[in-house]
Amino acid sequence: MKKGHVPIRTCRGCGRRVPQAELVRFVMMNGIVWEDGEKTMPGRGVYCCRNAQCQKRFDKKRKMQRRSFRLHA
Repeated sequence: MKKGHVPIRTCRGCGRRVPQAELVRFVMMNGIVWEDGEKTMPGRGVYCCRNAQCQKRFDKKRKMQRRSFRLHA
């Protein structure tokens, strides 16, 4: 990475684009969504705001989760 570069990610709960450090990463392993606090777990990661409302919105919508983790119906 270039010096001064800040990775930007999109929150899957509200759709805002914010620096990666401000978001929580989630991964799916064996059909279960896990919070990846250290951002080191393998697999496709999905980012969500630390805001409980955004996380609740993401958790509530199964269709959004399937799309985010690129799962087939």
